[in-house]
Amino acid sequence: MTADTATPAEARCAGPGCANPIVRRHQRGRPPLYCCPACRRRAAQLYVDIDCDDHTPGRPAGRVWRVRLRRQQRYVVIADGLGRLRAEDLAHQIATLLTPRQATPTPGRTNPRQPR
Repeated sequence: MTADTATPAEARCAGPGCANPIVRRHQRGRPPLYCCPACRRRAAQLYVDIDCDDHTPGRPAGRVWRVRLRRQQRYVVIADGLGRLRAEDLAHQIATLLTPRQATPTPGRTNPRQPR
């Protein structure tokens, strides 16, 4: 079989839960990994997880919590050995930091120091 008659294996989208084929529009450059921008955003999304660690020796089950950042199947442990309330608070703080703030207009005055 020569190189010009070989057919490459059909590439599939790398997005989570997506099995769509990838259409390569140009032969130059790096091949695409995702079939659409929505799959690219889903794959790049970070999640903050809290888990109960039941396997720590010498600690009561259900009392030791872990906070981690997760993207698809990869994760990094941020804190381990926390109590539930502290783990939830830390997870909330991280999620707030990672979430872009929406500009919400305040009804009434635009500048609180400005007199009416």
